[in-house]
Amino acid sequence: MKIKFLFVFALAFLSFRAFGRQPIRVMIDPGHGGEDHGAQYQGIEEKDVALAVSQELFKLLGADKNFVPLLTRNKDEFIPLTARPEKAISAKADIFVSIHANSSPAMEARGTEFYFENQVASNEESELLANRENSSKIKSPTGPDENSDLENIISDLHHHEHMVMSEKLCQVLLETFRKEIKIKTRAIRQAPFHVLSAPMPSTLIELGFISNPNEAHWLAQSDVQHKLALAIYSGLRRFKEKLDKIHKKTVD
Repeated sequence: MKIKFLFVFALAFLSFRAFGRQPIRVMIDPGHGGEDHGAQYQGIEEKDVALAVSQELFKLLGADKNFVPLLTRNKDEFIPLTARPEKAISAKADIFVSIHANSSPAMEARGTEFYFENQVASNEESELLANRENSSKIKSPTGPDENSDLENIISDLHHHEHMVMSEKLCQVLLETFRKEIKIKTRAIRQAPFHVLSAPMPSTLIELGFISNPNEAHWLAQSDVQHKLALAIYSGLRRFKEKLDKIHKKTVD
């Protein structure tokens, strides 16, 4: 038990160290793109809303010396699910934010949701959403696990740390949205999203429901897209400030 605690502490310290330096790198992932339209309602498409909000967020982060913004796509193109977290890893991103819009058979469903990766979904709705978003994932065969017990323990601890940090990121974003956006904020949920598999604090944001006519038209407005991006930016600043404080206490 003592050894496990030391590993957790060491991994937590390494994670916080990334936020003690300036600036930090944020990979922004506009969901869908190209032939993958995502949710749609009367010409309003998820891929367009996601890209517009992501581009606004890119501008906001780019104007802040504390951040280096990155994009998995900057135009209407298809990016495979497997390539999105890989882009974040190769770019050495510190945070991964995937931008989406939701849909539901119930047209009255509305509100913003924040997801972090976990193999066990919060509920059936979260599992169905993850299955829909993961539908283009190509699974590769895996052989028997040949890692040592120590390697498996370290891997498990890294994954636990990733989940903890991602949940904290979602909590900060939820609090920020409740303060800054006049829209129902539904919940923080967990689900096995492949796109959130990158080993860094990661979240998938469902901005609203395109299947809800009122919310679809709301999401399509440029001023609303800017406000949504501004709320995400404010949340990222708060998240970084919290982790910088922890880092300072750790190294002092």
